[in-house]
Amino acid sequence: MKFKTIVLLLLFLGMSTALSVSTLHQVQAQHIQADDILLSESKFYYRIPPTSVNHFNIGDIVAAPYQPKLSITSAEVTEGSLPKGMALFPNGFIVVEQSDAIEVGNHSLTITTTDVQENKTTTSLSIEVINSNNHTDREAVYQMESHSIISKLEEGDILAQPIDQDGSIKAAKWVMGGIPPGTRLTANGQIVVTDPKLLVPRIYNAGIVTVDQLGGVTFFMVTVPIEAGDDIR
Repeated sequence: MKFKTIVLLLLFLGMSTALSVSTLHQVQAQHIQADDILLSESKFYYRIPPTSVNHFNIGDIVAAPYQPKLSITSAEVTEGSLPKGMALFPNGFIVVEQSDAIEVGNHSLTITTTDVQENKTTTSLSIEVINSNNHTDREAVYQMESHSIISKLEEGDILAQPIDQDGSIKAAKWVMGGIPPGTRLTANGQIVVTDPKLLVPRIYNAGIVTVDQLGGVTFFMVTVPIEAGDDIR
């Protein structure tokens, strides 16, 4: 999990980053159901699976609102408490602030978020930190394809795909933001064009979780630009 604090600023500005969240070495990747393992009971929050205490680094995202309909403007802990060494950001992200302060245990808390229309949502979730283990999950990255001009894109073209040193991707889940209309996210993490006529020029930012064949889970913020021909100089 290699992610520096300064990169958080880039994430909030919608730029592409990738961070390794945790390792599910006890579970076969192809059997993981993202909705069951990665979401709070209310389905409003994404949170990491049980994670080894020695796999946290400063800047790691531990939990975040799951595909909120409106932007989150503020968040507060209204019951329980954050694990030591973690901070709650105004956009609802729980982020590692001091990795050596995190303690083993199942940390339960309740978060109340407020969106841009002053709607409040209360979510109960738990963050489980397990004992140290010797397995190191190597960081995966998303590879962006060089062409993204609408007139040059055809059905089946790949706009972005993950590369993982721990083996092939067995599952992928889009958890926040948006992918371009006219595309889909495949089970192996590729963003593929399905209907070029539906593509709209703009920059799309998506939070995507992938699981490799060893069970390693990676959380990406991926930026996918779709360009009209006139945008090219």
